[in-house]
Amino acid sequence: MLSKFIVRSVCYTTTRITVPESSVLPSVVLASASPQRKALLLQIGIEAQCVPADIDESILDVESAQMYVQRLAREKCQVVAQSYPDAIVIAADTTISIGEKIIAKAENLEQGQEILSLLSGKQHSVLTSVAFFYCGALHELVSETLVDFRQISADEMVAYWNSGEPQGKAGCYAIQGMGAIFIERIRGSYSNVVGLPLTEVAGQLTLFGYPLLRRSSV
Repeated sequence: MLSKFIVRSVCYTTTRITVPESSVLPSVVLASASPQRKALLLQIGIEAQCVPADIDESILDVESAQMYVQRLAREKCQVVAQSYPDAIVIAADTTISIGEKIIAKAENLEQGQEILSLLSGKQHSVLTSVAFFYCGALHELVSETLVDFRQISADEMVAYWNSGEPQGKAGCYAIQGMGAIFIERIRGSYSNVVGLPLTEVAGQLTLFGYPLLRRSSV
């Protein structure tokens, strides 16, 4: 079993960079059109500009789930960073797997039923890779959350698909929506399942010298 949090890094910053409070903070660009990821960043006080990256998201034959999310997050980050060299660019990709099987997004009811049947009554892994590009260097981390589903009936699968919520979602469910009724327990980061592990993201931004909790002038 994988550990709760897996951290992989390229040029990972280990020394805090102290930025004077009077300094102009770098802008933050989110290489995604995901409203969930934008809302998660806003939750910790970051109003990011969203710039989606157009890349090929096909799964390669030799890729594990971790390799897959790392490659996609890295490519998204590198594509957008070319146009925003002075910003902190953040890109993320999330996938769900059971064992070695990557669970793709469902495109129709039949696929949705197949995916939910695979998840029903079992534990699955949610992996999110986050890539950052700042000051000419690429930084990466991967976070894992383990999610246990209760048994889901065939009628529930059809009704849930018809609600429209699982369409286009990794694993065919949204933990922040009605999909929560299927979840018995999680081990790891909740926000990771939504699409962005906030503790790890905040930690990396702090190492960049980006102050998330600034002192009040009052």
